[in-house]
Amino acid sequence: MKWILDRIEGSYAVVEINGTVTADIPLIALPREIKEGDVICVSVDLQETEKEKKI
Repeated sequence: MKWILDRIEGSYAVVEINGTVTADIPLIALPREIKEGDVICVSVDLQETEKEKKI
C-alpha cells in the first residue's frame, strides 16, 4: 500500500492512500524526517507478526 504525505496539520499528517482517499495519521507514528510529498510504503511483516505471537 502506498501513502503520499499531502500535508502536516498540527500533530497529524494528512496522507493520500493509493491516490484515492485521505486519512489523518498521528505524526508520532511516522519517521521524524518525513516531509510533504514523501511516499510511505505500508506493509505487513508476517515474520515479525509470528515472533510477537510467541511472546
